Amino acid sequence: MRFLYDILFFFFAVVYLPLFFLKGKHHGGLRSRFGIVPARARAALKGRRVIWIHGVSVGEVTQAIRLADALKGRIPAARFLLTTTTVAGRQVAQALKGGEDVLLYFPLDFRPCVRSFVRAARRSPVIGGSVFSPKAF
Repeated sequence: MRFLYDILFFFFAVVYLPLFFLKGKHHGGLRSRFGIVPARARAALKGRRVIWIHGVSVGEVTQAIRLADALKGRIPAARFLLTTTTVAGRQVAQALKGGEDVLLYFPLDFRPCVRSFVRAARRSPVIGGSVFSPKAF
């Protein structure tokens, strides 16, 4: 079933992505959406215990930031990877996140994208919102 899902997703992406770019609906973060974690983010996560917190909506992102702040006192050596799927969620996270936290878009629900992203996140504990990729687990 997952294989069929990947094939359908691939064909959908081939048709949709050109329209996405032509309409100007992308707002940055394309590398992380395709599972490519920037070198700066990899360096920030390297050698640290990583806790991955995901929020979809603005409310979930706000709660994710509050949770990260609360956990920082209990796990000071941890680095937090915050992911979101929406532009509004990212804007809120950018305004509220701590200086050492890493903020990225959640990858597209396509096996190669998710696999690469999860490897970069070092298979961290994931805490998060209501929408998750079945490929992330």
